Amino acid sequence: MGKNINEKEILKIFSQRLSEVINENENSNAGFAKKIGVSSSIVSLYLAGKRNPKGTMLYNIAKTCHVSADWLLGLSDNKKIGTLKESTMPLSLEFAIRFSRLLTERNMTKFEFTKQYEIMSNQKNAKELALTCARGKSGLSLRTLLITSQIFNVSIDYLLGIKEEKK
Repeated sequence: MGKNINEKEILKIFSQRLSEVINENENSNAGFAKKIGVSSSIVSLYLAGKRNPKGTMLYNIAKTCHVSADWLLGLSDNKKIGTLKESTMPLSLEFAIRFSRLLTERNMTKFEFTKQYEIMSNQKNAKELALTCARGKSGLSLRTLLITSQIFNVSIDYLLGIKEEKK
């Protein structure tokens, strides 16, 4: 988690590891795409490093293939996840609950989170982001997940509700 965020490098690693997962689990991109609920053209864009996965897609791949989202992104060397935490909650709500819990545990306000997010993302006026995350309305972009995991020093697997352990 302490690594600097280099989205291009993360996307390159994601493409390589996704290819590995597809080869282990399915013989074709089309078959894999069907398994995770997207078109084969989306999978092709991921494999070519031309599209960032959103949180929902990371979750679907991790759940379907029993691999860590952090591993898929090159943030961990631990490929396999243990028992997958099952939830009937929408992913955005799961994230909102964990986000609010982390704010409370860290004794951090949404304003303090926003300021840290702005610094790390070089993005001004990110105050709406904290409110969006806390309400479960966020589309969970890769950038949001990466920066939030760094601010709170937790794994993306934890933020997505894939596992209960924070690291």
